[in-house]
Amino acid sequence: MRTGCVSVVIPIYNEEANLPELLRRCLEMGRTLDRAFEIVLVDDGSKDGSRQMLTAAAERDTAHVVAVLLNRNYGQHAAVMAGLAQARGDIVVTLDGDLQNPPEEVPKLVAAAIKTTGEGSVILLGAEERDQVVAFTVQATAPRATSS
Repeated sequence: MRTGCVSVVIPIYNEEANLPELLRRCLEMGRTLDRAFEIVLVDDGSKDGSRQMLTAAAERDTAHVVAVLLNRNYGQHAAVMAGLAQARGDIVVTLDGDLQNPPEEVPKLVAAAIKTTGEGSVILLGAEERDQVVAFTVQATAPRATSS
């Protein structure tokens, strides 16, 4: 775990059309944070060009983009869990790859979580109600997996 770091975990399945915009907005959002950040993108066995796009993005920006490539489609839940296993931040936010949840909301979630829980480790889940932040304090993190 990396103290003072925000990890944004995003499961990806056939999101080739959304990826350029998703990456651009996530990287812009990360640069507004007052702490280190990483974007953990988990390809869940996509059949389009998503896998290649994630690999290229991770190679271009090794400081901020992590590509986790699953060998087949395991489903969104498993992809999120794989991303959580790879996340190094003490604050973790999950987003969907289709931009249904705007990345620009992440700084608000992070600020609310820090205000609510202090600087401890948290996993944030955005709720449909825009005023609400669901934060769970985490005592331990899973070891980083190397491949799936």
